[in-house]
Amino acid sequence: MLKPEDFFDLRAYAHRDLFLNVEYVWDVLKRLREYLESVIKPGIHGTILDGAYLMDDQIQIGNGSVVEPGAYIAGPTIIGENTVVRHGAYVRGNVIIGDHCVV
Repeated sequence: MLKPEDFFDLRAYAHRDLFLNVEYVWDVLKRLREYLESVIKPGIHGTILDGAYLMDDQIQIGNGSVVEPGAYIAGPTIIGENTVVRHGAYVRGNVIIGDHCVV
C-alpha cells in the first residue's frame, strides 16, 4: 500500500522510469538527483517574466510555462509544459514539476 502505483497513475507520466522497482513511494527521493542529471535538457521554452530568478544553467522549462516575477528556481529542475510558477515560489533544485501545474 505504499508503492508509487498506490498513489499515482504513472502510465502516461513522462518520468515514470524514476519510479521503476521502488518499494516505497518516498524511495524516489534517493534517486532524484541522479535521474535529473541523466534526463535534463536545459533550456527555456516558456516565458520568464522580468524579476524572476533562475539561479542555475540546469533548468528545463517546457512550452507554454510561465515563471512570474519574484519566483526563484535553482537547478537541477525540470518544469513541464503549461505550468505557472507564481510570485514568491522558491524551487530549491532536485525538482520535477509536471505539466499543467501551479506552483
